[in-house]
Amino acid sequence: MFLLYPVNAIFLHATLRSTDQCDRQCNTEIIVNQLQNYNDGNYAAKLCADLVAFGFDDWYLPAAGELATLYQQLGPTDNGFDGSGDITLGDYWSSTERGYDQFYDHLVWGQRFWGPGHQMVIDNFFSIRCRCVRK
Repeated sequence: MFLLYPVNAIFLHATLRSTDQCDRQCNTEIIVNQLQNYNDGNYAAKLCADLVAFGFDDWYLPAAGELATLYQQLGPTDNGFDGSGDITLGDYWSSTERGYDQFYDHLVWGQRFWGPGHQMVIDNFFSIRCRCVRK
């Protein structure tokens, strides 16, 4: 069971090699260790890593595979997976980079929580939603 906390943020990172699809906190730690307080800490992974909510401080930005699971379980009720409708419709950051070479170092996987819930690749300078999670 995931606990969720909504945050609006930009992703902002360079080639960090946070490409794991399902590795809980590992991607978030890679991003935060590399960027530290870049942009005054106003980026999705840092906001999640620093979050203290509901008495917990072990929040992280979910990987792409984790977001897909969240979409299936908590996405719109008409998503084909019997979602609960508990997550606000929109696009959400994952902590998974698209790749880590010169052509893809600015692209990150995201998850659509509307319609069929496709995962998509997003330029990391956009400001969209993120969901901080914990296990």
